[in-house]
Amino acid sequence: MKFFWTVLCVCLLAACQNSEGKEGADGASAVRNGTRASQGEAEELLPVTEVDGNYEVAGAELDGKSVKLRGEKKTSFSLERGKLNGKSLCNSFSGGFALGENNTLSISGFKKGSRICSGKMGKEANMLSILEDAVSYELLGTTALKVNSEKGNLVLRKIQ
Repeated sequence: MKFFWTVLCVCLLAACQNSEGKEGADGASAVRNGTRASQGEAEELLPVTEVDGNYEVAGAELDGKSVKLRGEKKTSFSLERGKLNGKSLCNSFSGGFALGENNTLSISGFKKGSRICSGKMGKEANMLSILEDAVSYELLGTTALKVNSEKGNLVLRKIQ
C-alpha cells in the first residue's frame, strides 16, 4: 500500500512541475496567455518583452499640459509577459497588453476597481484613461518607459 501512495505522489509532483513553466522552440521562457482555451484549442505562448518590469509613475501629460504629481507617484505598474497589473491612487487595475510593429501598444481587457476616494478620483481617472487608450510606447534608456495615447502620456520609471 505504501508503494501505491509513493507512486501516486511522485506522479502528481511530476505533473505539477511540468505545468508550471514551458519553454518556447528557441529555448526562451514563455507563459500561457491569461485566457482559457477551449478543449482542443492551443493557448498562445507569450515571450518576455522589452517592456517587462515593475514601474512607478514619474511624469504625466494630459491634453498637452503637464500634470502635477504628488501622491500619484505611488501609482505602481507591473508589466509581465502580456499581463498588466497595478495600483493607482485609490484602485487597483489589470488587463493584458500586446506590443506591435513600430512600437505600437494595445491594452485589452482593462479592468479597474470601483472604490471612491475623495479628492483623487479625477487624476486617477485621467491617468488610467491614458493607460487604457494607449497606442504606442517609447523606451527611455533602460530605466523608463513612455506610454502614449491620444489624450496624453505617462512616463514610467523602472523600479526593482
